[in-house]
Amino acid sequence: MITVTGATGNVGRPLTQALAAAGEQVTAVSRHAAAVPNGVRHRLLGTSAIRPTSFCGSPVAGDGSV
Repeated sequence: MITVTGATGNVGRPLTQALAAAGEQVTAVSRHAAAVPNGVRHRLLGTSAIRPTSFCGSPVAGDGSV
């Protein structure tokens, strides 16, 4: 599984789409609710949770994070 932070932004959105089209398991993380490609899990991240340690041990962590 690959976790893409900023998945609804200018870079994250096409990256998330490309990964999903390539058959990767993707978790999209963003500050805003938005449409993500079919089969992509979306997690909403509040701005108060953005700290350097926010993703350590997080349920959104995957094999790779972008």
